[in-house]
Amino acid sequence: MNNRLSKSFDDLDPAKEWAEWKPSVQDPFSARWAAHLYRRAGFGCTPTELNEAVKSGLEATFERMLAAPKTPLKPLPPLNTPELPAGGIQLRATWLQRMLSGIEPIAERLTFFWHNHFATSLAKIQNAKLMQRQNDLIRKHALGKFGPLLKEMSRDAAMLIWLDSNQNVKGHPNENFAREVMELFTLGVGNYTEKDVQEAARAFTGWHVTTPTDGESKFAFRESLADDLKKSDYDIGATVKRMLRSQHFFSVNAYRQKVKSPIDFILGVSRMFGTGATGSVIISPYSLIGALELQGQQLYAPPNVKGWEGGKAWLNTATVLARHNFAYEICNGMKQLNEDTSRITGQRFIPAVDPLTLHRRERLEEANKIVAFYGNLLHPGDLKPEIAAKLTNYIDKDDPENFVFEQRCRDMMYALMILPEYQLS
Repeated sequence: MNNRLSKSFDDLDPAKEWAEWKPSVQDPFSARWAAHLYRRAGFGCTPTELNEAVKSGLEATFERMLAAPKTPLKPLPPLNTPELPAGGIQLRATWLQRMLSGIEPIAERLTFFWHNHFATSLAKIQNAKLMQRQNDLIRKHALGKFGPLLKEMSRDAAMLIWLDSNQNVKGHPNENFAREVMELFTLGVGNYTEKDVQEAARAFTGWHVTTPTDGESKFAFRESLADDLKKSDYDIGATVKRMLRSQHFFSVNAYRQKVKSPIDFILGVSRMFGTGATGSVIISPYSLIGALELQGQQLYAPPNVKGWEGGKAWLNTATVLARHNFAYEICNGMKQLNEDTSRITGQRFIPAVDPLTLHRRERLEEANKIVAFYGNLLHPGDLKPEIAAKLTNYIDKDDPENFVFEQRCRDMMYALMILPEYQLS
């Protein structure tokens, strides 16, 4: 493993960093790297996926994460809560179901990435059908070329409503859409002039959204990686594949270097512990909506046109407490969080399975083996020995047949989920 953590990316050799990584005897594709790949290229892994990845190797795992599903995902049953905005809840739960299921995880991760890039909020659009249509459009192009994605997003009804394009008319151009295309979607701040914005706004006049009687609104960098992106006509999929297979991705410079967003934290925990005996995730996506809101990230509701700030902004006194409460509920169940979730979605959060069944299936009874088991799931390859020793000592004080021993096991799992390093992806 490349253990040199660079203080600046300027210190790194781009050609070397983006060269393909090959597992070796010294640095194999272990549970550590498999979990890293699933965290960053998907939304975490289930115990079954983690074991299968280590068993089958990097090539097979990568292909499996990119493969189209053999059977379509079953639609969610509608949520019958007439007193709540069920359209938005159904919309969010449907996407969460895709994320939880692990269906095409890399494509789904890129769909979420572009959702934040082309940030559009249901709060202003007020039309779940248009938001779903935009989501489907993004998913269609998520791993395709950027040009077609940008062109279709420029004609997307939800995007045009979001950026007030119906107010952009000849003689009185509205610059919102033109400015965001340049500043946020393509060129970036400082790479265009006010004249560019004005001329682009003039060119976009007439790009409106119609609302017929049926209610259907319609359209009436420096590095070798950047060079490859340009040469490939901005092929997103090819670039992402190179990134995920690179020396840089499988190095200390990328490992646990990104603060988990609420989506990453909640889905990662849910996919790991919300699994049944067959390895499938059986947790209700409806029950996660309230937890996401409490942690500050709701699907289809970015705060503004820049999307979510991310990084350290995810960690403050309110959101960290919400993370801890969610982790505690996964391990124990907690009244207050259930009350908050019920208030937001009309459903209580009930953990799909008892997480203790994971080690019971393995017939583990000794404290050190139980700690090692959950440590390998949550911190594969990097749980500090001194922490493992303290947790083992904490559990080992009681008889395995005693209910206190069981509660200490739950406390141990909770402790593993609130460690500072677990907040990093």
